[in-house]
Amino acid sequence: MMNKSALLLSLLVVACAPIPGLDGRSGPEGEIGPSGSPGTPGATGNDGSDAVAPAAEIAYVVPDRFLAGEEVMVQIVGKFTDWSESAEVVIDYPGVEVVGTQVLSPVTLGVTVRVASNVVSGTADLTIGELSLDSAFAVAPAAWFEFAEGYSNPILPGASVGGTIYLSENFGLPMAEAWSIEILDQRGGFVTDSVEAKGNGLLGYQEVVFEGRVGPQVAAGLQGFAISVNNQVVIPVPGAIEVSDSTAVGLVLNEPATGDLTGGDANFSMNLEEGSILRFVVSGGDFTPTMSLTRPPVEEDERLFTYTNEHEELSAHGQAMELIVPKGGAWYLVLGSTEPLAEDASGAFTLQMETVTVTPTMNRRHVQSLSGPGQGAWFSGPIAEGNLIGWRVSVPEGSETQPIARRYFTGEADGETYVGGLMYASQNPDRWYYRSASELTLFGEQSTLTGQLSWQILDAQLRGGENHDVAFQFVAGANGGATCEDLEGLPIGIPRDELGTVSVLGQLTDEGNDDLGSMSCAPAGGGLVDMVYKLVLTQPRRVKYLVSTAGGESGWRSSWSPMLAIESECANTDTELFCSGSGEGMNFAGEAVESSQSGGSVDLQPGTYVIRVQHEDGMFGAFTLSFWMDLLLEEIPDDQG
Repeated sequence: MMNKSALLLSLLVVACAPIPGLDGRSGPEGEIGPSGSPGTPGATGNDGSDAVAPAAEIAYVVPDRFLAGEEVMVQIVGKFTDWSESAEVVIDYPGVEVVGTQVLSPVTLGVTVRVASNVVSGTADLTIGELSLDSAFAVAPAAWFEFAEGYSNPILPGASVGGTIYLSENFGLPMAEAWSIEILDQRGGFVTDSVEAKGNGLLGYQEVVFEGRVGPQVAAGLQGFAISVNNQVVIPVPGAIEVSDSTAVGLVLNEPATGDLTGGDANFSMNLEEGSILRFVVSGGDFTPTMSLTRPPVEEDERLFTYTNEHEELSAHGQAMELIVPKGGAWYLVLGSTEPLAEDASGAFTLQMETVTVTPTMNRRHVQSLSGPGQGAWFSGPIAEGNLIGWRVSVPEGSETQPIARRYFTGEADGETYVGGLMYASQNPDRWYYRSASELTLFGEQSTLTGQLSWQILDAQLRGGENHDVAFQFVAGANGGATCEDLEGLPIGIPRDELGTVSVLGQLTDEGNDDLGSMSCAPAGGGLVDMVYKLVLTQPRRVKYLVSTAGGESGWRSSWSPMLAIESECANTDTELFCSGSGEGMNFAGEAVESSQSGGSVDLQPGTYVIRVQHEDGMFGAFTLSFWMDLLLEEIPDDQG
């Protein structure tokens, strides 16, 4: 064990050991020594090669999409190019044309491109000299077509087709324009059945959904649609459908044609004469027929004519279709079925085109039969501007007909020529048929037209055949005389020696008609106005008359109370031979008349007579009172002559 003295001694020894001092400052730099001897030279290197020049190329184009109908400046940007004005730019695509070139810089070329409105969808390659860029541009058409479900190519001529036309982003149909859908470059090649346009007020219509029928005359091959305004194509839709090859069968007047719908619709062609009235009748088969008759426009100013056997107001298709041919030339008819043929159903049919017999009618009542289902009875008569006109459609005893009527006009109106133009029965709402009792007996209308009126009378259920007769009477002529002076040269128009019925129309107004004195059958009072007619007889005759007012165009009066007197001298009440008031007398069937009628019978010897019509009740303010007067001339029985 170390003692305290030894420990102290060791500490002292350590404390007395030497300690190193700090480094001193560096001394001055010595002199540079002599240079060494040169080294051995290295080996010689290989020769270098020339640098490769970069290859020129077309880098990109702006814009890279063409739209139908546009003219656009395209910038073509290259790499390591040195464009010049002589650069030959080729865009090989139908309907895309390079119309100008401009050097913008050694690497930028400006090219003006014009795109036709009828281009089809695809991609276009670009070539400049030896440089090229494949699929440089996408080409977008103005519009394209997509089939609706159930339709596809190929389409038979005359067959139905439906789908949607979609317009490209920079195209729109103005909502205010009247436009139509046609086959491109073939006016009248498409008959539209329904159409619905979709869009907004900013861009216009962007989609057009439609169904219709391809014309039987449309040629086979790839065909496009066109949206036209005033016969000018504004939106072409090229290559929309493929039409298959088919030949229409010639249809000859009064020669039946047979066929079968099992393989699809049947197409017929024919040449028709303007103004003829024709009937197309389908018989046979287990189907309800559809008929579409069209005449494509030939001249630039012509329009498409189309007729069908569909009666929209009746929600039915008839077995027959009747029309007045408005324009001569080549016509086409497509015969089909309202529904697909049922399994094992017969599609066999017979189609016949025949001339309709038209009964001239003026003042006299005629009876005709509806000879078959969907077939009408036709009547016609002349009219002149200013004529009062009236008609009566009635059902003879024993007939089951529920009559409806349409009327047609042939002549000049407002600078236009009409041949069998269908006339409205009402425009609020639009409809063509006269149906109610008040419409089927109507008179007092004043004509604004000069020409020919034709009437087609049908059954409301499109029935026909046995027990389906109709009676029709049409009257048109000048009003009677408002004063005695008007009688000169104004006979009623009854053949002097012919028996039978004749009718005339008249109107009493608050202006122009004279008061020619009180009638013996009139109630107390005065201030009444008269209408006078002259009747000239060359043989003794029993003259029966019936004046009716209900059903007339009578201003604010739907019916009124008439009186009638027969005198031998105008305005001389002392020469009165006969007089009957309202509600007095008999009609021609021997029945008591209504309060809006006046009837009677008088035997007259040869001579000139005045028939005077007057209103029984007083009128105030402006008024127009229409009446229909029937006269029946009979022989006077020998025992009463």
